[in-house]
Amino acid sequence: MNFISNKFPILGMESQNDLYPSFLSPFSDSQARPYEIDYQVPFEYQMGLQIRDKLPPLNFNTLNEDTLFFLFYLFGNDHVQLLAAAELYRRDWRYHKEERIWLTRIKNIMPDQKYDTYETGVYCVFDVQLWRKTHKSMRIDYEKLDVNPVLKQDLFASKLLQQQSSVQQQYAPVSSYNTNSSR
Repeated sequence: MNFISNKFPILGMESQNDLYPSFLSPFSDSQARPYEIDYQVPFEYQMGLQIRDKLPPLNFNTLNEDTLFFLFYLFGNDHVQLLAAAELYRRDWRYHKEERIWLTRIKNIMPDQKYDTYETGVYCVFDVQLWRKTHKSMRIDYEKLDVNPVLKQDLFASKLLQQQSSVQQQYAPVSSYNTNSSR
């Protein structure tokens, strides 16, 4: 390993400055945000501020799976990542928390073995390094699969429904008496 460390002065790796502004660490799950800049950008070039409210929302159910994977891995720790994950989940892709891969069952192929807590078989796996779908024989423990991501709009909608149902119950007419009773 000493021969590798001798190359650092040649490569300029001994510098105390940041080597790349968006690279935080090889051990970090996130990257530096691209908008962290140290110089003044003219207002004319700041398009995001000008068109933010004029663009229609992105319809994730019309995007192909490659685009969804791209958005998932590009926008780490962002709402876009959750939207892409929710759409992949809707399309029967599941994220394996330990392996850190997306996988799905192959159509028309049943698992070799299926139990209450796990199943084994051949699955379609998205390989991030090769950026393609491959087949892999593996055992899948259900507890190691991530759950469907909860989006802010889903939380808002569920809270709104709860509020509406509680209001309806509060002001609902009392129907405990029998209207067909004879007088």
